[in-house]
Amino acid sequence: MNQNQNEKTLNPPQSPFILYPLSIILQKIPFILYPLSFILLMYSSTFAQLYVYEPNHPELKWESIETEHFLVHYHQGTARTANVVAEIAEDIYPAITGLYDYEPSSKVEFIIKDTQDYANGAAYFFDNKIEIWAENLDYVLRGTH
Repeated sequence: MNQNQNEKTLNPPQSPFILYPLSIILQKIPFILYPLSFILLMYSSTFAQLYVYEPNHPELKWESIETEHFLVHYHQGTARTANVVAEIAEDIYPAITGLYDYEPSSKVEFIIKDTQDYANGAAYFFDNKIEIWAENLDYVLRGTH
């Protein structure tokens, strides 16, 4: 009876999860598993490089407005917006540079474009550039009076 009890204590109950065969597999084929996972990881990250955010528009004719502190680049159809941007930017330049006690070393560039069906903007401090997607939002909405 004593011997039977010792056998029970020496053999722990089996887990419902089969971990032992998995560990044997991982020990025997790491030379396949690790390179394969590395290749899959690198392969998936290459698609992040391929996405084109906005197509080039060779049909657009670009012009520029130069003020004392700014360069405003725009294409045909956005001249009014570019003039408003240049005027407002020059008006607020002293207040903004005074508030931050900093003046840029070169002219800040604005790029005004209307090539998408949405309005948005972005500021790139490392390029000293501000992009504005100036969509014409003056259209009749459904259900308005």
